[in-house]
Amino acid sequence: MRRAFLVELSEAAKPLLMDLARRPGGPPPKLAPVFAHGIAPAEVVDEAVPRYVAEAGLGVVASGELPLVTTEFTEDGTRMELPSTWLVVGRAD
Repeated sequence: MRRAFLVELSEAAKPLLMDLARRPGGPPPKLAPVFAHGIAPAEVVDEAVPRYVAEAGLGVVASGELPLVTTEFTEDGTRMELPSTWLVVGRAD
């Protein structure tokens, strides 16, 4: 079986990202291009991700939730972590 590892931001990440975008100085430099290109991070509802995987002809082998540790820092200097869902998906060959 071939497998892929997928990480998707959880719905819970959206308010955190929106707060970053509304900072007086604008979003952090690494996040600014995402918004500039019209990408809406964390817009996918959590329940839709496994459905999209199934529609692509793949099965979920394993899944879970973990914070996605980024290379960005909060205003107080701590590393930013965003809620995310991970999946191991695969298709039998």
